[in-house]
Amino acid sequence: MKLRIKGGDKNLPQDPSEQFGNFANSKDSKVAARYLSNKGLVGADQLVNENQDTSSADAIKNKNQSDWKVAAIQKILQKAYQKNIRNPTEFLQPENRAYLLSGVDPRVKQAILDPTFSVIHPNFWQVLGNSVLKDQWDKTDAANKNQIVTK
Repeated sequence: MKLRIKGGDKNLPQDPSEQFGNFANSKDSKVAARYLSNKGLVGADQLVNENQDTSSADAIKNKNQSDWKVAAIQKILQKAYQKNIRNPTEFLQPENRAYLLSGVDPRVKQAILDPTFSVIHPNFWQVLGNSVLKDQWDKTDAANKNQIVTK
């Protein structure tokens, strides 16, 4: 059985770490980008409003930053779930960042570690650790508590 978004037609993941990583409850990268923008991620507006330039092969390859950035965040959150990283301090430790990025495509990892990424999204790790991670654990803990009560 697949979970479905109310009113939506896209299947949500079943694996607990994938569910945890799906921070916006949607497979739509624009919905996730809006969520990140609402959380205060600097530069997230670029992901929401990015232009879809299809004028050349290079433009097509480089389009949809929101897709790869959202996918990277989902992988980072999955790794946090798998290692039971629950608090921002632990999340932001350099050795844990290396672990969290270990599930990300090497090219994406390189892009995130590039100094330009920090210019575009200077509060990337802080927003993930202080807000998104906390929200995901709150949702997960509440769901688990409800499951125990229901049984």
